[in-house]
Amino acid sequence: GTRALLAQLTGYASSYADAIDGRPSAPLATTELAGGARISYIFHERFGRELGAMDAFELLGTEEIRTALRNATGHRTPLFIPEAAFELLVRKQIHRFLRPSLACVDMVYDELTRLAEFVEGNELARFPKLRRAVSDATLKLLRERKKPTIEMVHSLVEMEMSYVIRTPRLVGG
Repeated sequence: GTRALLAQLTGYASSYADAIDGRPSAPLATTELAGGARISYIFHERFGRELGAMDAFELLGTEEIRTALRNATGHRTPLFIPEAAFELLVRKQIHRFLRPSLACVDMVYDELTRLAEFVEGNELARFPKLRRAVSDATLKLLRERKKPTIEMVHSLVEMEMSYVIRTPRLVGG
């Protein structure tokens, strides 16, 4: 009865967690990364490489920098970089982190959903309706958690954009 159902659900949850931790119940694949190894690859290789390849001055031409500086100083000739121009230009570049961050969320979500469909204990496979219900509930939970994750990524980028620190080392002085 209830004890057997609880054992099935606990087994599924344990198998899912084990697959993320690198201890899948099925034999390890040697042709592709899966579970936690795939998620680690997404974060460290794909996302990290994409961020590392970003050029700080891409989409920020000399003329745009010059115009921002002139607009921030009016008719005066500044001795230092005007703070308003600096912040405007830096915020524009920080916003560029949003796209790769959201792509990372999508890739991790895809792997977690793939994992949810892949993981099932031998016992759970004997009960097709229960297996389907557990899989559906897991996929629903992942879908529900994706929206707050995306909102958090937006919030993190917005926080970074609102907290631009101007230091001599950062400006080059």
